[in-house]
Amino acid sequence: GAHRHMAGAIRFITRGRGARLVVEGEAFEIGEGDFATTPNWTWHDHINESDQTLMWLDVLDSPLVRLLQVDFHEPYNQPHQPITRAEGTSYCELSPVRPSWVRTDSIQPPPYVYRWEDTERVLKTVGERPGDPYDGILLQYANPVNGGPTLPTFSCAIQMLRPSEKTASHRHTNSTIYHVFRGKGATTIGDKRFEWEEGDSFVVPLWHYHRHENSYDQPAILFVMDDKPLMEALGFYRQEAEQ
Repeated sequence: GAHRHMAGAIRFITRGRGARLVVEGEAFEIGEGDFATTPNWTWHDHINESDQTLMWLDVLDSPLVRLLQVDFHEPYNQPHQPITRAEGTSYCELSPVRPSWVRTDSIQPPPYVYRWEDTERVLKTVGERPGDPYDGILLQYANPVNGGPTLPTFSCAIQMLRPSEKTASHRHTNSTIYHVFRGKGATTIGDKRFEWEEGDSFVVPLWHYHRHENSYDQPAILFVMDDKPLMEALGFYRQEAEQ
């Protein structure tokens, strides 16, 4: 049923299409490869009237919220919240041509759905460029209002490792969670090598050297989440390359 909580949350859709995510009175159709945010204290619920089963990956900042003792949760007064905003309203309000009353000074982003077709188009456009020596092609899901991190406490991205690509090794003070959306490859964390394929998830703990490789003939695409925004806000972020 509809509810809201202090924890900020995201959903990365891994399978299926046709369900709707309703956030703050606006319905967003969601499907495979789409990425959706439900920022903290926003009403949200899910409706699936299609004949498909949807699967998605949920990530929340609940451990931090519980540590700070602000783990508030509230159910809506009926199973589903009413639709009060026309579908597509958020895209209109947050496009490069936007209403003058849309605030750009808040670190709290609005609910948003990043479409896979848009993400895939950018991957194809920049896929031939040198990329990042440590992460290959890495696309950040930016706050649609101010271009900052996805949420104030954690950031999300799509990473593409091209065929035969091997990255350099580095480490940083943020922890990172990876989910393999497509393809297969391997990541070496410290002195241990972990092979992965579509559907796998793995974690790189903070301050561990790590590098990625794709020794296959197809691109590998990973969904990536990290707590870098939190570390930066506290002045704790640092990174270094392995010598």
